[in-house]
Amino acid sequence: MAYLVGDIVVVGSWVVPPQGRGFVGQFALLRAQPGLPVIRTGTVDAGGPFDDLFEAAEAGCQAGIEAAKVRQGDIALMPIPYPPGPLSV
Repeated sequence: MAYLVGDIVVVGSWVVPPQGRGFVGQFALLRAQPGLPVIRTGTVDAGGPFDDLFEAAEAGCQAGIEAAKVRQGDIALMPIPYPPGPLSV
């Protein structure tokens, strides 16, 4: 899962916690330029661990979108799927 939020690409994912069961959401914020340099990574603080890895990845993506909005100082930014255009199958 990836979205473009302003000038930042947000990637949501999941990870297995070191202890316990389930999945934890995580995200990466990448600068939208050639090479996509990493700005920040983080994990979802609330709502986990999740039983479903897709729920964890979605939570990571949503947390990343909010972090990207805050970083750019514009909570009205709308996330758009990244890369833009139809996905090849």
